[in-house]
Amino acid sequence: MTVRSSGTDKILGTQWIHSDHSYKSSGALEAHFGLDEVNKVDLEIVLPNRQRVLAKSVNANQFLDMNMKTQKSNVVVVR
Repeated sequence: MTVRSSGTDKILGTQWIHSDHSYKSSGALEAHFGLDEVNKVDLEIVLPNRQRVLAKSVNANQFLDMNMKTQKSNVVVVR
């Protein structure tokens, strides 16, 4: 996953997200980015088949559940 400042090519962060860390274990399928004062970002996710999923002008300070099959995301409310 690559996070860019919305509407620019400025990369704010990158992170691998994968579940197969080692034999008989897995990792969390999540990413966290500290964005400082940035309010909106563009997300680029590259899937194992090299398909690219883009989400533009995503608001900061929220949790998203992203469905790679439908390429839609839902905001997750944390209580």
